[in-house]
Amino acid sequence: AKWLPQLANDPAHNRHLSLHGSGFEFERLMELSWRPLCWRPLPVVLACPSQDEHAAAQLQAAFNNLRDTGQIDGCVSDRLLSPVEVQRLRPDVIVLQHTCDARRLPRLSQMLGLSSAFKILQVTALPNTAAERDTLEQAARMVDRIVVCSQALANNLEGLHDDIQVIDNRLDGQWADLPRPVRLEGKPRLGCAFLGNDPASAELAEQVVRHWASRVDWVLWGDVPAHLQQHARELHPAQVQHSPRLLASLNLDAALLIRSDSTQAVYDDALALMQLGACGYAVACSDVATLPASLCVTRAANEVSAWNDAITALVDDEPARNHQGAALRAQVGQAAMADAAYLQRLATAWLPG
Repeated sequence: AKWLPQLANDPAHNRHLSLHGSGFEFERLMELSWRPLCWRPLPVVLACPSQDEHAAAQLQAAFNNLRDTGQIDGCVSDRLLSPVEVQRLRPDVIVLQHTCDARRLPRLSQMLGLSSAFKILQVTALPNTAAERDTLEQAARMVDRIVVCSQALANNLEGLHDDIQVIDNRLDGQWADLPRPVRLEGKPRLGCAFLGNDPASAELAEQVVRHWASRVDWVLWGDVPAHLQQHARELHPAQVQHSPRLLASLNLDAALLIRSDSTQAVYDDALALMQLGACGYAVACSDVATLPASLCVTRAANEVSAWNDAITALVDDEPARNHQGAALRAQVGQAAMADAAYLQRLATAWLPG
């Protein structure tokens, strides 16, 4: 720690060159080397997302919202920085998304142990095994606060840390006023995402897709099994879920949100529901605790027969389907957008105090 300031600001080394890699390469993370102001008018935040694209997109969106409204400065790094790189930035806050990988802990300890920044761990799901629980407990001991996206997840993590705060996920301005879906000729277009981290929901979704393959045009995205792709009219990568214009351009008649009711399920399912609702799609979703009961959606028990009944109701009644999509879109616009009050709560959770 004694020599960190000198190592980070070595007068014999061009600060525009990276301290990572083989050397003598330009720093790709520009915020580490380009600091045009000689003072710091805003808190500097270093955000490090996990390798999970779904969770990483949420952290990036939260950071962008706070930065664009002039509440923080800083950068997002897709890798853990070395202590010298952290010293170059001298962040006031480090926000890390938890990853259940014990091999990451030594680097995490080195990065956090030599920094005086306020440290936050963002947890998006429960650990599945005892080993993953142990990894989470070790990571929790390195930070000053844990932030989670739902009260249900906070309840399950009770006792893990003295400071656990709940900040639900919201949609940013890109999701406002999206084009309304256009009814295309042919069979009804049904959309469905496949999650690699929820095998139970993927198995149920596969049965539903097979059952309806001859009666609807399936638009699938995410980790779609290879043997199921022949039943899809369109296939898209998982990123389409987080791209407002692309998701809206699918012009679905309805979307399915099939989620497991396991206690190990991801606790940010509500965000996916909000994204579909912002596009004006009618949505049928699993009747599970992680999906809000107050929204205008068709809820179905996690059984093939119940899902078949829910899809039949959506496919056969176009006026009701259109009304449901419009009502859900209005609800999302009123209650699920990142407004000023929400951003203030987010800033409070991210900053010390």
